[in-house]
Amino acid sequence: MFVGEQPRHQEEQAGVQLLGATGAQSLLGRQFRATKERGRSVKSELASTVIATVHPSSVLRAPDDEREQARKEFFADIRAVAKHMAKE
Repeated sequence: MFVGEQPRHQEEQAGVQLLGATGAQSLLGRQFRATKERGRSVKSELASTVIATVHPSSVLRAPDDEREQARKEFFADIRAVAKHMAKE
């Protein structure tokens, strides 16, 4: 499901991953902070599993000396999504 897209049916989505603050805040509220809540499942009516992370472009924009750590954190978030989805 993409931001602004309505589900085509009423069945609950198994999982949603939100990339970046804009997408996360549009669906979870302006108080949501992707940098603080990243990689963790949050309660939502959208799906049984909703996990936000930073936008992938933030990894590319990270300063050279921080980029590798940003990449590791981003992929840890992606693995968290896969782990939650495997439980479904």
